[in-house]
Amino acid sequence: MRSVLFSRHRLPSLGHSTQLLSKRRGLSLPLPPRPLVPPAIHMSSSSTTSQGTAELSSEVEALRKQLASLQSTLQQKEAQLNTVWPYSKSYGRTTINTIIGAADGGKSLIGRTLRVGGWIKTGREAGAGAFAFLEVNDGSCFESIQVMMSKEVAEQVGGLKQLTPTGTSVLVEGELTPTPEGTKQAEELKASVHVLHMGH
Repeated sequence: MRSVLFSRHRLPSLGHSTQLLSKRRGLSLPLPPRPLVPPAIHMSSSSTTSQGTAELSSEVEALRKQLASLQSTLQQKEAQLNTVWPYSKSYGRTTINTIIGAADGGKSLIGRTLRVGGWIKTGREAGAGAFAFLEVNDGSCFESIQVMMSKEVAEQVGGLKQLTPTGTSVLVEGELTPTPEGTKQAEELKASVHVLHMGH
């Protein structure tokens, strides 16, 4: 009978027993601390922000490198487009160094009509007097450019013999053409238009 009555009564909870014990003894016991929840969401957000900033910095740096490369390419293309130096604009003259000293050796200028001026270093007739090869130097570099002068064009200034002497100053215009394989220079100027100036 007692066991039945005992089972019907509620058993005191741990918290309730602690409060009763505190009241009887006159003690004030602190409540157990609440469990701390780790700031997982906050850490994840901070990590995501840092990762996004790093990726953006990498993209900016890549764009800067692309811009620098484009600026360098633009300068090279502008130099190829405008081969006339400022002090030569009155004659429209392209320096020999602009042709031979180019990164590609002047191959990008092949097919263009250019004006070259300077002094004859060496000159010789060939093809039974049908044309002459002139080595022209303008002082812009040590190398000279070969100019192929036809007999018909040379007649404008009195013939090939007037152009071949060393030290003759000339300003000629012609098309830059590739030379046969195995030659020293990759290109030569064929003065197929006219001689703009000649002096001794």
